[in-house]
Amino acid sequence: MRDLKKDKSSEEIMEEQRKMKKVAEFIVKRKVEKEKNREKAKK
Repeated sequence: MRDLKKDKSSEEIMEEQRKMKKVAEFIVKRKVEKEKNREKAKK
């Protein structure tokens, strides 16, 4: 993996981190929804 800091400004790095965080949160939310649905199916 190459060093991103060399060819990107800190602004771009911050933006990418923000995007990664949003994607991660989205994945977690979907995971939680699936768990809830599984619990409902058991009952």
